[in-house]
Amino acid sequence: MYAFLMKRRMTMINKLITALLFYLLLSFSLFSQWQIFNVGSTFNLKDVSVVNTNIIWVCGETSSVYFTNDGGVNWVQINNNLQKLDLDKIIALDSNIAWVTSDSAIFKTTNRGVSWVRQYHYPGLHINKIHFFNANTGYLFVDNSVSNDTVNFYITRNGGLDWVKSVNRPVLPYSFFIRDNGPSHIDSNFIYFFAEQNALSNSKFYKLTGGLNNTWTSYLVSAYQCDIAAFKNPNNGIAVDGFKILSTSNGGANWSILSSSSVPGSMDLILVPNSNMVIQNSVMSSRISYDFGVTLQPVRNFSYLHYGDAKDSQSVWLAATNGRLLKYNFAYIGIHQISSQIPERFTLHQNYPNPFNPSTTIKFEIPESGIFTLRIHDAAGREVYKISEFKTHGIYNFNYSPDNLSSGVYFYTAEFNGNRIIKKMILIK
Repeated sequence: MYAFLMKRRMTMINKLITALLFYLLLSFSLFSQWQIFNVGSTFNLKDVSVVNTNIIWVCGETSSVYFTNDGGVNWVQINNNLQKLDLDKIIALDSNIAWVTSDSAIFKTTNRGVSWVRQYHYPGLHINKIHFFNANTGYLFVDNSVSNDTVNFYITRNGGLDWVKSVNRPVLPYSFFIRDNGPSHIDSNFIYFFAEQNALSNSKFYKLTGGLNNTWTSYLVSAYQCDIAAFKNPNNGIAVDGFKILSTSNGGANWSILSSSSVPGSMDLILVPNSNMVIQNSVMSSRISYDFGVTLQPVRNFSYLHYGDAKDSQSVWLAATNGRLLKYNFAYIGIHQISSQIPERFTLHQNYPNPFNPSTTIKFEIPESGIFTLRIHDAAGREVYKISEFKTHGIYNFNYSPDNLSSGVYFYTAEFNGNRIIKKMILIK
């Protein structure tokens, strides 16, 4: 009896060790594609604005405004005459022009933060979204002053010198409100937001099409309390409702459940341009989707995460605590998931290109979770490379750049859950 109990106990311990190993491997795989940048501040960062792969602006608590023009290698503090304000949002157009907000105040710089000039709007309520499409045209969403009132939607066409309240702004019904950073856009011809209802599982979707001065359209979304959405075109969008992701294919007129893999407390939905990749940012963690919200995977846990921005697949940034920025590193050399669909079987594809120089891509498909191992041997059978990571079901690419190998024939072997597949490739230098 004692031997039986000890054997059972050891089995449980081995299972726990295996589960921990899987978690560590998963964490390494996912987290290895995130870089952490310290801008020089010890205060919490709130928002980031990406101009391109090199030029990034960021703002945060206690007048924290920083700028880089080398992709984050060096950061310069540029908060002259901002007087220790807690800054919530930032939008930058280039290396000199940017706007920041602090509760109800707007400040603009045209000289990379050497000086900031305050801009005014009415009423002086909390700003929950600011955006500029160019140096002149922008919009502003401000909290409502009373319930059952028109939305405080402002437009500027002279760079913020004058903010004009739109005459066609929509009405928010009683007990409905707009979440901070909830409004968003595709361009100046498609602006949208969700208004959720206090204590009830209802929300309304609003969109403005055909120009900033046009009339808003709204749809009641019953039984779902949505607050943040992301559209990749005027028809297809996703939205967050508690633990669910909803989708629409007709511009927000109808919504249905896409998945139940969301996380509560969403702050932002960051859509990577020209892709199906979405990052859902919440207070405590982030999730990443490669299939426009069908499935989401954990990517990074922090004590506090805020807003993010993306301009291309090389420039995805998140603002975090203690002066830190997170950047998703697409240049990570290793295994990348390209689809979360469930394949019928374990498959290893022929590398492409083949022959190759200097790099090649190896595609594989796995139908379930497990440890995937890839080994590369030379013609003499010597192992020259090995990578082993825990992966969930999906389709993956492995990018291989063998700088230290000479021309010749090589064999790559994929191993997964007891299965093994071998293929040949040729390196020409």
